[in-house]
Amino acid sequence: MHQLILGALELRRGTLGNEHDATVRMISLLGLLHWRQSRLDEAAPLFQDAVDISRRVLGPDHTTTLIYEMNLANVHRAKGRYTAAEPLYAHLVATQPRVRGEEHGDTLNTMGNFANHLQETGRYQEAEGLRRRELEVRRRVQGEKAPGTVSTINNLASDLALLGRHDEAVPEFLEARDADA
Repeated sequence: MHQLILGALELRRGTLGNEHDATVRMISLLGLLHWRQSRLDEAAPLFQDAVDISRRVLGPDHTTTLIYEMNLANVHRAKGRYTAAEPLYAHLVATQPRVRGEEHGDTLNTMGNFANHLQETGRYQEAEGLRRRELEVRRRVQGEKAPGTVSTINNLASDLALLGRHDEAVPEFLEARDADA
């Protein structure tokens, strides 16, 4: 599979150029393949290329650019490169509600990913605040028993436990458990 995608990428670069939408999609696809194979060191520069080209050609707030940014932020976070991931997440959380809408799945997933980033960097209070915003929208849009809602409730419980607020965390854990049953 890798060789097929690499061949298609080189063909597109040769015929369409490096900044053509189809070429950039193929760059991102190759990055996703590396990501799924846990080859993060190979995925990161591909995602960076896709972000750089998309920002230049489509603009920093284009939906395609935002998708590529999310991939790059997530791979940075997976590699423990929190300083590199943070400005990407911050841009996404600020931009996606305006561009995609507050209720769009990408917006909600970005909130969850950034909250996870905040939790992983020990900023539990900030994670809790962002997670509560995400949960409010998920409950309203997706319902109480939707997988995304249940996962967010569980993550909120973890935030509360990490803050030492176990009396608040336990009911959230139980709610997530009961909704998942």
